[in-house]
Amino acid sequence: MDDSYGFWMGLSRILGLLFWLWLFWFISEKIREKERRTQAQLEELRKRKEVPPKTPDEAQEDIDTWKKRLRTLWSGNGPEVMFGYTKADGTSLGRRRRVHLRALVTHPEMGMYLRGETPRNDNESYFKVSRINTSIALDDGMIPVADFLGMLREDKFEALREPRPRATAENAPAKPRPNSKPGKPELPRIDTRAERAKATMELDAAGWRKEGILSLSGYRVGRARGRPANIRQRILNTILLYDDLLDVPERAYAAEWGRPASRQRYKKMHDSIKTFLNNARKRHGLKDMSTAIKDWESDLIYMERTLKRQL
Repeated sequence: MDDSYGFWMGLSRILGLLFWLWLFWFISEKIREKERRTQAQLEELRKRKEVPPKTPDEAQEDIDTWKKRLRTLWSGNGPEVMFGYTKADGTSLGRRRRVHLRALVTHPEMGMYLRGETPRNDNESYFKVSRINTSIALDDGMIPVADFLGMLREDKFEALREPRPRATAENAPAKPRPNSKPGKPELPRIDTRAERAKATMELDAAGWRKEGILSLSGYRVGRARGRPANIRQRILNTILLYDDLLDVPERAYAAEWGRPASRQRYKKMHDSIKTFLNNARKRHGLKDMSTAIKDWESDLIYMERTLKRQL
């Protein structure tokens, strides 16, 4: 009995020792695995720092060699501009880039780049000109890319950056006459272009079509963000009769709305609001849209009884 007891006690000690050795090895291996994973992550971070994400087109040569091959076409304290931009992978952020321009440069193999500073990053960034997918937004105007590059090279941007004189009773430009029929009273209007300028600060050309002219011009209905009926009517008056839509970057989209005071524009606006109304009626059971529905119904009546007579 004593021999048997001693045997099992010895075996249990050996097994216990083996268990603790295995546990020590297991924990050590996990620690080493974590260290290897951490080392790999650090190596990846080092690689990213060697080629900053803001470098132009992932060139085969290193960034210092790439910069040495650049030729400056213009440099200086340029204007702050905005434009839509397509990334190297073909995607777009859905909003426009805001850049304080510092230089226009060209690479012998990769073409022209704008160099400047962005609000989020004071370091210099390069933007390939061929990837700019909108006109250049400067102050309140939109300038085609080719025209803007010509202005940069001719150093004409200083005139654009001069502060505009404040409008006074003596120098204020005369308001354009309404495009309605002779004898028709001029309807109250609102500055829809200023509304769009605020709403599209970081919007690219595709975003204009997605959001829509009415929405970007400040037209909103409903309980939460809806605007009063008199403001909505001013917006409808302005868009239908007076707004030239010259600030819309996608000219094909602007052409769909026709000329001011035209039946094409009236139909575009009426059809848009009618579509909003029909879609809201379908969703009304899932969500309370009674206020928005009443607003759209009221605006359609206003267009049919008042605005249609102005054409």
